Amino acid sequence: PLIAKMEQARGSRVVCIIHQAGMESNSVDTVTAEDVLTALQSTPADKPLDIILHTPGGYSYQAHQIALAVKAHRGRKTVFVPYFAMSGGTIISLAADEIVMAPHAVIGPIDSQFPVFHLRRMMPSRAVLDLVNTKPSSRINDELVELGIECKRSVPQDHKGAVALMKGTYSQAVADRVVHTLNDGTLTHGFPVTLSHARKLGLNVSGSLPPEATDIVRAYR
Repeated sequence: PLIAKMEQARGSRVVCIIHQAGMESNSVDTVTAEDVLTALQSTPADKPLDIILHTPGGYSYQAHQIALAVKAHRGRKTVFVPYFAMSGGTIISLAADEIVMAPHAVIGPIDSQFPVFHLRRMMPSRAVLDLVNTKPSSRINDELVELGIECKRSVPQDHKGAVALMKGTYSQAVADRVVHTLNDGTLTHGFPVTLSHARKLGLNVSGSLPPEATDIVRAYR
């Protein structure tokens, strides 16, 4: 009923990307991609699309796949963030015409994170590159050397992909500034980008979040 109410009020198709512990997916993954692509395929091409995002992020590959499909939709695209849409969620947001956030909601940096198995942790691509570029090669684990090669490709590749998602909605200068800040190592991966910060970056954001968006997320708990 909540989704139907929002669709009726806005004349849109509502698609939910909501991740909670205990659900089939608790981050952006292949299941999320399959579900969202299926929903988009059944949505009339010119119908406004409202995406409710509540996610800590997930796999970059699937986030970009979803974002490309959102970008290709001809109707107006709005993303609603009642609480948080980090990492892969932010990538999806960049494909929208507008991002609508609650007063204290956040999005975040989109730089790729890579598993470093011998350290048993994830490391951001820029941190790996800084390590490889500053530490003597004789003291660098082979895994990090190989990872450094991958990250050297990843940073410009991710930058180019994110800028492409913003094409037509943002100027090239604004897109480059936003993506440089969110992708190229200016911020730590967990930095919370608030509504006011997003505005300063130049993103098309507003704070007029309809109550139905929050109610829908809460209904999944």
